[in-house]
Amino acid sequence: MLGFDFDVTGTEAVRQTGQIFLEKLQPDYHMDRGATPFPIASDITDLALRYHPGSDISFLEPCVGTGIFFSAFLHDAADHAGQLRIQSAHGVEHDEQFAALAHDLWAPAGLAVNNLDFLCLTEAHLPKATLVMSRAPTTRHHLLTSEQKVQAANAAEAATGMRPTGLADLYLYFVLATHTFLAPGAVSAWLLPTAFLQHDAGQTLRTYLSSRVRLRRIHIYEPGALGTTGHDHEVAEWSLVLFTNEPAKSSDTFPFSAGGQLYDARTTVQQQCSRLDPETSWHELAR
Repeated sequence: MLGFDFDVTGTEAVRQTGQIFLEKLQPDYHMDRGATPFPIASDITDLALRYHPGSDISFLEPCVGTGIFFSAFLHDAADHAGQLRIQSAHGVEHDEQFAALAHDLWAPAGLAVNNLDFLCLTEAHLPKATLVMSRAPTTRHHLLTSEQKVQAANAAEAATGMRPTGLADLYLYFVLATHTFLAPGAVSAWLLPTAFLQHDAGQTLRTYLSSRVRLRRIHIYEPGALGTTGHDHEVAEWSLVLFTNEPAKSSDTFPFSAGGQLYDARTTVQQQCSRLDPETSWHELAR
């Protein structure tokens, strides 16, 4: 796929060591984003590629961190016997140290790391993506300045025509703003705080998922599955949301699961997309 030898397994081992080191230097960064365990990133990547439109991939990670999802993508692509081709690969990371490490690790494999604020970007900055995978930052709304809220809301509205409430946390803006960079049929996989399923502030995102794109999977992980360390202000429960950038069909259903792992969920319910009501809680739909 790359056309040259690249030690992705060795590079991933270095990435994990570097991630731990940077988190010790910047504990607040860890609580805002955290390190996704490789097995979870690998499962998500495998599922996302099952829905990918074709073999030519334009990869985007809107908050790349040290590059866990690009690593998982390279590992998974190696199992496709050269059938996948990277047309472009971009990661965006606002933190200079994390961006520098991601660049050093993954630039040799074709990842262009942009040390920028993703919510400031326009469609002129990045090519359209066919594959988006990310664990969004979770900064609470009350920790965002008024200027940051306006900037984030403007980015979300420009991309989707939807303007979130001022009570929305940062991750919600990221999902909506990324719509600008989605190619037709692109697949997006996001790790998000499960709170969006039920809180009033998540209604805009639920509206987007139920009316603008085609939902393919929602999975609620067990509390602590993504490495929560016990801090009161750290997110304990996360969910995977996977969708494709195409209109939903009235007959569409998707697996809504909870507990266990992505491929071994404790409960799974087939949900009718047309029956999703963004004004009500979705949290219990998988129970």
